[in-house]
Amino acid sequence: MKILIISESQKEILLTNDKPSLRFDKKYGTTLSQRYEFPFKLSEDKIWTIYLKCRNHQWIKMGDDFTGVNRFRHTPEEYCDIWKKIVNGLNSNHFPYFGVEELPFNVKTDILGGMASNFNVDDIVHFSIDGIYGYNNNKVKNEIKSTFPGYISNDIDWVVSPRTLEKMKEQISVRKLNMRDYI
Repeated sequence: MKILIISESQKEILLTNDKPSLRFDKKYGTTLSQRYEFPFKLSEDKIWTIYLKCRNHQWIKMGDDFTGVNRFRHTPEEYCDIWKKIVNGLNSNHFPYFGVEELPFNVKTDILGGMASNFNVDDIVHFSIDGIYGYNNNKVKNEIKSTFPGYISNDIDWVVSPRTLEKMKEQISVRKLNMRDYI
């Protein structure tokens, strides 16, 4: 059994629901991110929190304030039970992908994580269903680097699908951004 010691700053990062495509939208005026409705009408941040509280108990030492009963009102096992209900409740009313209900548990978990982070459907399918991760998304990454200045491409810190890249290029081109405004 591995026991990882997590610093206070790392705990805060683990608890934060980072939304890189939403952050990009706000900074550059694009509309790449997407909001969803979730099983049991939970919010995206609540989904993220429950997921982390279940997931992290497997690799953070038990009894730590980060995962202990006093910190979160439930035991990690209780959060995992809640998480299973959420994953099993995911359907095409929440995520518009035909057959989402029949996907394996781990794929639906990835989908929910992407939904909670406000990634659009194309990016979630690209990553979670097609299995395109950062290390094997080289064609898109290279096109991003050749299309946008470094300070924009550095703000693209998620696995972008080819369809999202095209939307990004079009939206930034249409806005005729003065790139100096974003340095």
